[in-house]
Amino acid sequence: MRIFICEYITGGGLQSEDLPPSLVSLTREGEMMLAALVGDLSAVQTGVGEIIVSRDPRLPAPSLSATFVSPEDGEDIWAFWGRHMENADAFWPIAPETDGAMERLCHMAKERGVVLLASTPKAIRITASKRATAALLREGGVAVVPCYSEGDEIPPSSQQHPGGWVVKPDDGAGAEETRILPGAEEARDWLGEHPGHIIQPYMEGEVASLSLLCRDGQASLLSCNRQRITMAGGDIRVQAIEVGGMENHREAFSALADAIAALLPGLWGYNGIDVICGTEGITVLEINPRLTTSYVGLGESLGVNPAGLVLGLLEEKPLPDCTPQKTITVEMGEMSHE
Repeated sequence: MRIFICEYITGGGLQSEDLPPSLVSLTREGEMMLAALVGDLSAVQTGVGEIIVSRDPRLPAPSLSATFVSPEDGEDIWAFWGRHMENADAFWPIAPETDGAMERLCHMAKERGVVLLASTPKAIRITASKRATAALLREGGVAVVPCYSEGDEIPPSSQQHPGGWVVKPDDGAGAEETRILPGAEEARDWLGEHPGHIIQPYMEGEVASLSLLCRDGQASLLSCNRQRITMAGGDIRVQAIEVGGMENHREAFSALADAIAALLPGLWGYNGIDVICGTEGITVLEINPRLTTSYVGLGESLGVNPAGLVLGLLEEKPLPDCTPQKTITVEMGEMSHE
């Protein structure tokens, strides 16, 4: 199987503009996920042939077991990606939901008849919007952080939150452009000045993420991860992720993963779910229908090749049952073992 990988930010998605300082963290995360994925795919014993990776020509190609390809001067990046999809057997996109990038890539693969190693465009369209995701989960009986956009009426009982209000893009990736404001009025003013953003009450509790495999409305929970969050000057940042660091919540997290997969049967392959564990239980923050930074430490934590598990979903076999063997802490640029 010839696999084409497109990591959006390092793969040319921003070739028509400068790489802004605000994207430094996302670029670093993209490089880390790409290195982990290529390493895992190249270690799969059977079924994987050549690995082709899209690369922004301004960035040096890393030393990985893959063939790196870059667009020619003036070539439209989407046409370039489409051309390489057509020459591949399978396509693995790693892209932000922002501006519909992930959904568009998956549509292109479907149109070309390429094996798509990701969720369906419909599932990605829903999960790309935090507001749409919250509505779907709430209707399905899953506890979710309330989500408001410009023009929405905030219920009186929700107006006072000692922790403040979180403002972020509705289709944002990671913690980019995410801030905490002290009150509902400040949050409403922010919405008026930032179209496409949403506000959510800040909820106290431990922030966690789930790494799971999905197929046909079913889920297999791979790891329960703790997120180390820092806040400075109103900005929120994920400092590190302890892959396998919250396995004490596995039973409840597994039930949650099953419920979400049933509500979104188009989820396929590796997906991430961000949650908050507070005094009132587990509340879903968002769903990431793609590789997340937790993937970087997942293989070492499980003692199993996660890319091989994803490729195994193409066969009509039961979903795998895996649990972490140790906790791996993933930080920007490095990993530590605990």
